[in-house]
Amino acid sequence: MKTPAKIDLTDINIVTLKKANDPSLFVFWVLGNQCTYSCSYCPERFHSGTFKYQPTEKIQKLLKTLPPADVMFSGGEATYHPDFEKIVLEKPDHIKLSVISNASRPIGFWERITEKLHCVILTFHSEFANLDRFLATANLVYKEHKRYGRVNLTMIPEKWDYCINVYNTLIEKKIPVIAKPLVDIMLLDKDNNVIHNTSAPELLSSHNTDFREWECHTNTSRMYVDMDGSIFDTVCKQRTQTGSIYTGYTLPTEPMICKQNFCWCHSDINAKKIKITPI
Repeated sequence: MKTPAKIDLTDINIVTLKKANDPSLFVFWVLGNQCTYSCSYCPERFHSGTFKYQPTEKIQKLLKTLPPADVMFSGGEATYHPDFEKIVLEKPDHIKLSVISNASRPIGFWERITEKLHCVILTFHSEFANLDRFLATANLVYKEHKRYGRVNLTMIPEKWDYCINVYNTLIEKKIPVIAKPLVDIMLLDKDNNVIHNTSAPELLSSHNTDFREWECHTNTSRMYVDMDGSIFDTVCKQRTQTGSIYTGYTLPTEPMICKQNFCWCHSDINAKKIKITPI
């Protein structure tokens, strides 16, 4: 695979970096680290069960107090939260709920909740997933209910041929599948003209995520809820804890000046950034 060329940010004078159709607030919410799978490539802290699922009343309270937002539940396996259906079916109208899931819940579960979900990302983990069952769920989600999203297929070297077979099967069934998620990002000039369309993976692979001294809006447009309920304004090392689902939170209103020479989180990269031009 050819490595993308490094973009000369100085010469083209890019001043704004933002994701296409960016929501006013994106919340990536880890409900806990309990999971039905324990994949060999997944760090133990994401499936060990050391952090129990967060209390339903705290989750619902935060959803009600958030401004209009796109909330993505993850884990562990978020859908095994004992009140996941209740949380989805009773969500406030101003919240778009999405989920990242291994699709291991029974098909009846998905029949009851899919219509209330904005986006569904199903991950096929070849070490554990049953292909026929997975296909039934994917067909329901993407073809019957026409939900936005895709299947993320983890390509394990030890099961490479099987993964290729799964990929081809999904393609034949006309189910959206991708090995690596790509999110469109627009690079704009000072007059909001599009200079270049790219993605977080492309920017990472071409070493174009050094945004030092740029005005970064990650802290005003992103929220990260960790598995212990702590709320942070970014994922990167500059993150500040702004509260928790137990004590409440404060959403920053002013952007920060980036002091990191490497931005690695897709969510953080996708947030709006403005290059400050010296006067």
